Amino acid sequence: MAAITNPRVPFTNSISGGMSLGRKMVVKGGISPGSNGFSLDLVCGSDEIAMHFHIRFDELHIVRNSLISGNWGAEERSGGMPLIKGEPFEAQFECKEDCFRVELNGKHFCNYTHRTPYHKITHVKGDGDVLINQITFEG
Repeated sequence: MAAITNPRVPFTNSISGGMSLGRKMVVKGGISPGSNGFSLDLVCGSDEIAMHFHIRFDELHIVRNSLISGNWGAEERSGGMPLIKGEPFEAQFECKEDCFRVELNGKHFCNYTHRTPYHKITHVKGDGDVLINQITFEG
């Protein structure tokens, strides 16, 4: 099981072996009490974002989107805000055939339909006001 431990935010780390069907990325961390939000991105090479997962506390939404050929797609904002400032969190992204299945703190949050082939994903990026303790890849 590959792991990224205590990365300094912002960070970009390669995903050993990339993403594949059934593979899970588990992110464990903490959210500061004054956080405006943070993002986790699954990136293809240097210029495409397969999945942008942006926690926005000021809007009480978690925005999902993709950046393909320099253009952002349609934002997905359903699901509200299950994360709480000042508390630890766990986010799990499971690569399914047609989507990423996302769980937050052990509860299903959303499915994000693949807009780009998942096998092209090479890196994970993190940015914003968050402390990441560990990112693991299973499967």
